[in-house]
Amino acid sequence: MTLPETFEVIRPSIVALGSGLAQTTSGELPAFPRIVGTGIIVDSRGVVVTNRHVVEELRQLPPNPKTGAPSDFALLFTGPETTLSVEIRGYAVPESFHYAGEDFYGETMPDLAFLQLKVSHAPFLNLAIAPNTLRVGMSIATAGFPPGTDSFMASGQIPHTMPLLRQGIVSSLYPFPCPHPYGFMVDTMMQDGGNGSPVLSTDSPTVIGMLYAYLQDANITLALPSGMINAALTSCLASAPQGSSDDAHALQGFVRERP
Repeated sequence: MTLPETFEVIRPSIVALGSGLAQTTSGELPAFPRIVGTGIIVDSRGVVVTNRHVVEELRQLPPNPKTGAPSDFALLFTGPETTLSVEIRGYAVPESFHYAGEDFYGETMPDLAFLQLKVSHAPFLNLAIAPNTLRVGMSIATAGFPPGTDSFMASGQIPHTMPLLRQGIVSSLYPFPCPHPYGFMVDTMMQDGGNGSPVLSTDSPTVIGMLYAYLQDANITLALPSGMINAALTSCLASAPQGSSDDAHALQGFVRERP
């Protein structure tokens, strides 16, 4: 696949996570909601992986002062002219992490967490789990959202609402090139709203990692490998079987209440 073809496949599975209560300095509503981070749909039941710090910020957003309803939401961009605002059912923040069968030297708790959207049969992306998926120097692409209105504006208008596509290479692997690294760097810069963006090979729509932080002075962005994401997702879904409530697609263990 070419990179444009890859982007067309992945775009419906990339979501913007934001606040519905953002205001400008003058107290007016912004032309576009404030984007807290980006997420990747990784299960057809609307399960999204993003950064742990993004989920923490979303859960701490104040409720709507008029209705008391939660102010966090997700935006799906299913087509060039189709934007959907979707309710978030709940969050699942792992309390422990285990990379089964691997010698693991990374952080005790990687910067990742999950949420579930109020959708069904969602278009999701597969996670690469094969060894040696990541190689230093390989071409990659990332796609995520800028942090707010100004980044979407041009000549006083909003000319687009799609995730921004960037291209680069894998710059380094942690702790060194190996079959299952616990982290890697890419040479593409990320804005704050891009936290949680997928990293992909330029010729395949399979996710090979997720962005979580950047080193501004070095023009480098840090990412978690997809194998780690898959390990956490497998554990999360195993402990959150499908519920039997009125909402048949809701997953137990995805908590809606705020911390």
